[in-house]
Amino acid sequence: MLSVSDTGNGMTPEQQECCHALVGMALEERDGEETNGEEEKTVKQNVFEKDTKGTVLKHSIDEINKVVKTAKTCGTMKAAFANAGIEDSEVNALCHGIDNIDWLFPEDHLLDTPPRIIDKPDDWVSVVMGGVKHIPFSRFKSLFADLTEDDARAKGYLKGNYKTEEVFGLLRRSTGPTTVYKKQELDRDDVVDITSFDVVAWLHNEMRYKLNRELALAYILGDGRMAASRDKIDENCIRPVFNDADLFTIKVQVKTTGLSTVEDKYKAFIKQAIRARKDYRGSGTPTMFTTEDALTEMLLLEDGMGRQLYTDEAALARKLRVAKIVTIPEMEGRKGAKGGDLAAVIVNLADYTVGADKGGAVSMFDDFDIDFNAQKYLIETRCSGALTSPYSAMAIEWAA
Repeated sequence: MLSVSDTGNGMTPEQQECCHALVGMALEERDGEETNGEEEKTVKQNVFEKDTKGTVLKHSIDEINKVVKTAKTCGTMKAAFANAGIEDSEVNALCHGIDNIDWLFPEDHLLDTPPRIIDKPDDWVSVVMGGVKHIPFSRFKSLFADLTEDDARAKGYLKGNYKTEEVFGLLRRSTGPTTVYKKQELDRDDVVDITSFDVVAWLHNEMRYKLNRELALAYILGDGRMAASRDKIDENCIRPVFNDADLFTIKVQVKTTGLSTVEDKYKAFIKQAIRARKDYRGSGTPTMFTTEDALTEMLLLEDGMGRQLYTDEAALARKLRVAKIVTIPEMEGRKGAKGGDLAAVIVNLADYTVGADKGGAVSMFDDFDIDFNAQKYLIETRCSGALTSPYSAMAIEWAA
């Protein structure tokens, strides 16, 4: 049996050199595998011993990857893991080497400076405020001669008969002013600390906006508060169109007896509004104020073939003999003068007079309370409002 030395001695010098090279390569490969094994063992130990402190991952890598994909919609990675029901201890097992790294993230950018106001649609407010007639007197009187009775008619004369005098009545109505206001307060420390925008100017705009909305609402529908409320706007001073006296507002009821579908009800509404138009005596072509639901239902009306009766709002307005249709969100759920649900108010606002003396125009006041370090702001107006033309409006409601 040959030993290792005998085998080596039997080789030529070239064979011995080749053998030594092969053995050296084998030894280097073995040393590399041992080193890699130690490094791999060290990495595994660092991940699960240093960071988790004995915590075991309860969710698979696929589940964790799915959570990571939802991080953008959740806002933060932490929120995404919380929504997925993964505990904080398990999240910490996956953390990197920087604690509270979210402190290094940039601050959120403010998109709305100043803050955007969220409120009900207000397109109708500018229509009302721009449509009414303004006069420089807060107290005004309407005087009418009623010539509708037969006694006021001209008469024929036969020779020898007695000529009777014409008899007619006089009607009058006086309207005086009331005060409408809005008050706000800011702590002076807040005014000084808010530097990203002019909070006082923003507050002034908000106050004027809300005052205009309240006035427009009072002109058409009243403020909607209970009569006993201390904040009620006096309806003898600012008279709402929808429930004004019969001399000024024509009350129209739409009967729905026997009408089972919404389509039939709104077809009846259109017919009744057109029929009642003969009693209208207002100026020019009026505007119809209604709800968004009522406008939608009328635009969706179809004929027997399924074709739309009215292609757009302009076509519907022509059918109703009005200049345009304006929706008021606050009309939803309001009751009419006869107790039914209010459906629409038709009026030319040129026939609605708003009076204010020079000192009663819209004014802004501010004052500083030294006891409470508060800046106080007040906007108010003293005015009156009423229809001044007989039969110049129609209030249409569903029969109770």
